[in-house]
Amino acid sequence: MQTQCVNHCKTSRISAGFTREQAVEQLPIGLRTLAGYESTDTVPCDIVVQMARVYQDNTLLLKHLAQCPIGRVLIGECQTHSLQESVLYTRTELADVMELDREMSLAARDGVISPDERPLWERIVKEAQDGVKALLNILCVPTEKAKAAGLAHRRL
Repeated sequence: MQTQCVNHCKTSRISAGFTREQAVEQLPIGLRTLAGYESTDTVPCDIVVQMARVYQDNTLLLKHLAQCPIGRVLIGECQTHSLQESVLYTRTELADVMELDREMSLAARDGVISPDERPLWERIVKEAQDGVKALLNILCVPTEKAKAAGLAHRRL
């Protein structure tokens, strides 16, 4: 799968303190390919994963996922938050999912969602998607250690 990741890749590289030349030393691509990925070309998922590792920026993964067709269907638009905001967002979204626990069990107990259960099930799916977005945000949020590592690289 490939998807548009134009500005996110460049922004992530610059935020990590890398020049293009420094980045390609650690990525399995050439300078022209990186320049293309940062302007108008699509970026293969495996390259985005490597960029996120090199740039120490897991938010790049979330942004890439949110832009790909499958990610748009499963989770919709994603926003990255600070660590504190991510924790509060996740707690709120998971609480919303848990509020629907009993209704979800009742609707699914016969293995079929009936037409009269459909509106409830759509609400459950929406809350589940919001919960997944929140959990993905927790996985991708920059931590103080990651920030410190990025700052150490910039001093070099």
